Amino acid sequence: MDIFFIEMPALLGRLSRFNYDFGSAHYNFSIRNHLSEESLLPLTSLIGLPHSELKKRVRPAKAIIQGMLKKECDRAIPEDQIIARHDTTRGALDWLLKERVGFLQKVALPVPNWHFWSMAENRRSAYKFAYFNATKEEELVEGFRKIAQNRGIKVLLLVDPANPLMYQHSEEGCKEIDRIALNRGIDIVIDDVLRGTRPLEDRRSIARYFTNPYVVEGFGKRFGDDPLGGISYVLIPEKTKLPKAHTKDLCPCGEMLQVALDNASVAAVAELEERNRAFDRGLRTAIPNIEIERPFASSLISLVYLPEGFQTTPEGFMLNSLMNGVKLRVPDGCFPEGHKTKPNLRPSIRITVGQMNSDLIEKGAEYLGRGINYNLDP
Repeated sequence: MDIFFIEMPALLGRLSRFNYDFGSAHYNFSIRNHLSEESLLPLTSLIGLPHSELKKRVRPAKAIIQGMLKKECDRAIPEDQIIARHDTTRGALDWLLKERVGFLQKVALPVPNWHFWSMAENRRSAYKFAYFNATKEEELVEGFRKIAQNRGIKVLLLVDPANPLMYQHSEEGCKEIDRIALNRGIDIVIDDVLRGTRPLEDRRSIARYFTNPYVVEGFGKRFGDDPLGGISYVLIPEKTKLPKAHTKDLCPCGEMLQVALDNASVAAVAELEERNRAFDRGLRTAIPNIEIERPFASSLISLVYLPEGFQTTPEGFMLNSLMNGVKLRVPDGCFPEGHKTKPNLRPSIRITVGQMNSDLIEKGAEYLGRGINYNLDP
């Protein structure tokens, strides 16, 4: 039987809420806290200008994105290969897959993963997913090699780092995947949503290892949901024809993005690093030697490996934690319903630090650690 880590009377008062959110993969960072009147001049100086002058001053979002990619990835992407969208990362990805995947074709998706399958649910004519296990890069490559033999596979969708297991893709592994995809006529689509949470000096995309990749990134993970979470872009290979995203005349989104890139990029990464340090301090106050894994110091997502002697399942602990005021996720929950070949994963919980300040994170992590201790063998 699963063991709760606080007394039942206290539990009953917490059934409908949680005090510590380590489960939501959103970032509540506010760029407004890092903008001065001077930094806003590129925007405020546009107020009241006539239309003819605005046409000269307002740059399209794709031009801003082009400059960002040159600076961060050292990639000179022509503007005609950049599609800027008023959409979230998930929305832009859904649009791209509907454009590239035909009827009866499928998207190969390594699992565990984000819940991408929810995009294709209840749509009779939409693309479908074909799942294969990939708990590490070697399994990813070999699993793709096997599933690529299915003639119905049109796209392989990759997230870097892999979520929720957080392994990073190597040059060797990517180039082998690229070779398989080219031989089979399969498109590679890279979800780069976590790239913007990396340190500024380490933001090169794994797209550089592929011949003709598609790339999708939204700005919610790097700058928070508001006001830039609804802006995204899609990079398409040369000579690829896709419908252009509709954008309003003289849309200020590009100028807003430029202000954020210039004034909030360093602060957004520093905030994630501090939140991760707070989490580590709190958890290790309760369990000094617990193993915490993250691909880089500013990662929004971390894995906490449950110690030997843990008496309940990760799923059971997740549910008990929620009823005791702590929201978290587990890698075992990142499979589509009915997945028949679910692998045995090392017991762990997935932690995100996007929804709380450092003080609350530290308190919640210590509380979580006490819950883990409560479930250990005496």
